[in-house]
Amino acid sequence: MPHLDPSLDPLMQEVMEAAERWAAEAPIPALARARFADLCRTMSLRPVGAAPWEALAGSLDAEGQRRLHVAVAVLQAPGVAVALMAQRHAGASLDALTLLQRGIGEVLEATRPVTMELLLESPLRVEEFARHALARLQLKVRDEDAAASRERLARLDYRALLQQAEAARADAADRLAYLQKLQEDLEERRMPRGKW
Repeated sequence: MPHLDPSLDPLMQEVMEAAERWAAEAPIPALARARFADLCRTMSLRPVGAAPWEALAGSLDAEGQRRLHVAVAVLQAPGVAVALMAQRHAGASLDALTLLQRGIGEVLEATRPVTMELLLESPLRVEEFARHALARLQLKVRDEDAAASRERLARLDYRALLQQAEAARADAADRLAYLQKLQEDLEERRMPRGKW
């Protein structure tokens, strides 16, 4: 039986190609929706109606719309689409709304700090985007066990890295304030005291 788990390298290539395309072009919301609907039909799923799509995509700015196109490209990537169809045929409860929420909505939320610019500049951010998508879709990376995949994604997670940097910055500011207070106290003690 052939491997049904998606390979990471081809998926990362799909993310990069989609990022390059949509960074250079104006996003076309109707095209993203049509491609998602095509995927649903290929998987024998009834496409979502206008309301769920608009709830997810309607408030996205241009950057968000570009990232939406990238997320749809991930779903359409051959390895992902085949794995999703295998999941469905194996009895997994997967409908178009779940696919929209997990495969697009949760991926966009998890990767919110990962801008198109970062996708174009950093292979690590491309890998992060791909891994977030696979994790949200409950798909394994070919030739990785689940624990290794989770660990790698945790190390890559840009949002967590930003939070750690902010915490370190706040800690450094607290330490600096403490040292400045110590310095002031020392200087105060050194000042000569008057008679009065």
